[in-house]
Amino acid sequence: MKIVLLLICSTYLCAQVEANDYQQYDGFVIDSVIIENKNIYDLSEDKFDNFLFKTANKLHLKTKKNIIRQELLLFSGDNFDSRLALETERNLRQNLIIYDAYLLIKKNSDNKLVIRVVTVDQWSFIGSFNFKREGNLNSFNVLVEERNFLGLNKFLSLNYFSESIEKDYINLTFLEKRLFYQPLRFLWFYSNSRTNQTNQVIVSHPYYNLLQSYSYSFNFGFSETITKQYYDSLEIAEAKINSDYFGFGFGYRFGSYDKKMKISGVYDYRNNKVIEQNVMQGFNDSIEIFQDSIIHRFGFGVSFNTYNFMKLQQVDGYGYVEDFNIGYQASLFLFRKYDSDFEQVDENEISMVAGFSGFRENNLYSLVMNNSVWLRNGKKIRNYSKVKLSWYNINLDYVTFVFRGRYDYNWSINNSDNLILSGISNLRGYPKYYKTGNKKIVLNHETRFFTGLEILSVNLGVALFTDIGNVWKCGEKVSMSDFKSNIGVGLRFYPERVSNNSVVRMDFSYSKEFDWSVSINSNHYFDAL
Repeated sequence: MKIVLLLICSTYLCAQVEANDYQQYDGFVIDSVIIENKNIYDLSEDKFDNFLFKTANKLHLKTKKNIIRQELLLFSGDNFDSRLALETERNLRQNLIIYDAYLLIKKNSDNKLVIRVVTVDQWSFIGSFNFKREGNLNSFNVLVEERNFLGLNKFLSLNYFSESIEKDYINLTFLEKRLFYQPLRFLWFYSNSRTNQTNQVIVSHPYYNLLQSYSYSFNFGFSETITKQYYDSLEIAEAKINSDYFGFGFGYRFGSYDKKMKISGVYDYRNNKVIEQNVMQGFNDSIEIFQDSIIHRFGFGVSFNTYNFMKLQQVDGYGYVEDFNIGYQASLFLFRKYDSDFEQVDENEISMVAGFSGFRENNLYSLVMNNSVWLRNGKKIRNYSKVKLSWYNINLDYVTFVFRGRYDYNWSINNSDNLILSGISNLRGYPKYYKTGNKKIVLNHETRFFTGLEILSVNLGVALFTDIGNVWKCGEKVSMSDFKSNIGVGLRFYPERVSNNSVVRMDFSYSKEFDWSVSINSNHYFDAL
């Protein structure tokens, strides 16, 4: 998703200058489009002129030119459109496993355009042993993954997990983004996890570009899940449920290039069978008792989105460019569940989303609000709401200031605790199930320093952080002293030539309740927007 730009100019100005450079060619006829697919490392640069990087280039199979050509929106004989030029670059970064993508344009003697599409590959094979510590629990996984098999943009993955409180399990994934070179996406996923055993297939025609007006998808599969319920941080019930399911969906959108309305519809069938269910003594009246069921679920929705993409640096990444859509979003979806004979409405759901994001004076910010209500026989049985605020300041080349605030409300008629204050994604250094309730506030801050140090194409960063949060029950009085917090420092390793989206994170946090603890993972504790 990234293009390397000169750090000496601001990211905002760079994005605008590039767009203006392309606009000077608008309307000219395209004579030819040439694809130049480069290897991972430019061996003409001194830092890459050694045995390690030469060997990596020799072992790596470059992305095939016909795979790159599938993502192009500009063709010989067309009139040049700067919007499609920028979208072509963006699609290459998003849809292919590459480090960089850009266009080089010049006029020939006939005053027509010769466009050179340049891509720079990433190292696509990953074999790793990863150790993770989150929520004061240790886990590790062994990953074997090829993200660009034979240069054909096919994804294969085998992931073995070992966790402190769960049995070992594996995940298998195969993804074909353009099945038989057609605009069809095929995904197969298998997991034998104790808590979420899954075998699923999805075939879809997603939105590949902004010119596309329709999409559709089909899915079917099997799952065996374990659902847990909590009260006062105690696990009071557990149910194992087997499910067979299939479904399909469609979408049709219309409007201008950068402002679109969309109409969507879905149908889901699910056959649920309760294999076993255990309830702590004394809580039978306080939980939702699961029962065998056959459900038909229909959904219909409308949405509005604006599309104004910007390329920014040092948001979640290091030296590459990240694409962000700046604008507005709003949607309304209605769902209705029927029983097996379509004779009785089992449940209605209304879901709404509204949000916006912006970029001003090197500040990236967004606010998104979600609200979903479930009704049965005209009576509300559940309500889930979420408000998320994000802010990134990238005014300085060597540091990024990050803030995320989030409020969740999750109420159900049986008064079970549906929210968990956790060390997994709320408060570093706290247990996985620290406290439960129905309302939750979490505030996270990070100051990310970019040191400029690079070792074998891995960039080093340092972060200072603090996390604050609390969860409580409906009707419960809350004071500032109830909020829990930590402070800490961490290291960041950005292996950009392996994956633009990955970062190895090692955080050391201190809290009053748990003293010092370490949090290790292969991604940010929270991501942009």
